[in-house]
Amino acid sequence: MNTSSEKHFPPLVGEFAYYDDRMNPGENYIIDLNRWHICRVRCHDGANRDCNYSLPYRSDHSPYVTCHGKITSVAAPCHRVST
Repeated sequence: MNTSSEKHFPPLVGEFAYYDDRMNPGENYIIDLNRWHICRVRCHDGANRDCNYSLPYRSDHSPYVTCHGKITSVAAPCHRVST
């Protein structure tokens, strides 16, 4: 059973990187920093990607979420606001 409690932020090396378009509003929006979590990761293909969270498995179940592949490194700092 896959649950949201498996989502990791900051993302973990070796897990799959996910970018959720709903969590990243365009430049004309006010960002809710309590919900905005983003990090720059390097994936198995060598590309640097924006990542909102990682999961230990690959899932392609949402039209708003993109899986970038396995994470090989995480750039610091990642942005997260504690509440």
